[in-house]
Amino acid sequence: MKKFLLLILLFMPLMAGCSFNKNVDEAKLKNIAETWITQNSPTYTFDGEDLKFVKITSEVPDCADCQELTYTFTSRHGGYGNRKGVIITQVLTDHTTVVRIKKEEVISVITDGKYNEMTQKLIK
Repeated sequence: MKKFLLLILLFMPLMAGCSFNKNVDEAKLKNIAETWITQNSPTYTFDGEDLKFVKITSEVPDCADCQELTYTFTSRHGGYGNRKGVIITQVLTDHTTVVRIKKEEVISVITDGKYNEMTQKLIK
């Protein structure tokens, strides 16, 4: 029993270091996702505001080594993508966007489970 406790005490500092590294990685992932949304997401860049981080998911069932970061924001009009030249409703619209990252590269950005921000098409 004493050996077991000694092993736990020896590994605790290592475990603390791992959680610190996770925070650094999480901050980097958030920066990648937020930069992509604010610079490339047609729905957000058209009229989005108030981008808020919700959660990070590290275990993505259909994508090994992927992380999904979920964000919410509000658009000043209804719809998705760049709606320039289109008749739009003037209503505040809340959106949820999920950014999938693999090896520090954005591979998927889906808003409300309905709109692919990368291909700029509705999901059927």
